Amino acid sequence: MRAMHTSPEHPLLSTIVDDLATRGWSQQALFLPLELADALAAECRRRHAEGELNPAGVGRGAAQEVREAIRGDQIQWIDPGQAEACDRYLELMGNLRQAINQGLFLGLEDFECHFALYAPGAFYRRHLDRFRDDDRRMVS
Repeated sequence: MRAMHTSPEHPLLSTIVDDLATRGWSQQALFLPLELADALAAECRRRHAEGELNPAGVGRGAAQEVREAIRGDQIQWIDPGQAEACDRYLELMGNLRQAINQGLFLGLEDFECHFALYAPGAFYRRHLDRFRDDDRRMVS
């Protein structure tokens, strides 16, 4: 696989930061290099085939529960060192976090990423990706 060299100063990341500043959202048709997207999809399919994905829940802590009427995907969190494609993706997302911090002065200290597999007919209802009493998820 070809290495990806996307620094926090990369023009695409600057475009995302500018979009967030002006519109509050950004949509990019080709954010990931195709070979990385393919490698991540293959990794997700491998994990699914090996039974490593779990039904996604809503809520947190003791109140977290699986509610398929709200969310029907299966997930697994991505951690460093699991696979080369995951490490490349986490590096890109880390650079995006830095670009957002530099451009919007948000002070984001960390981020989280997960695989989400939606079987035919599965969905996730529209929602705010932030808990009312927790301001850690400032950008989603």
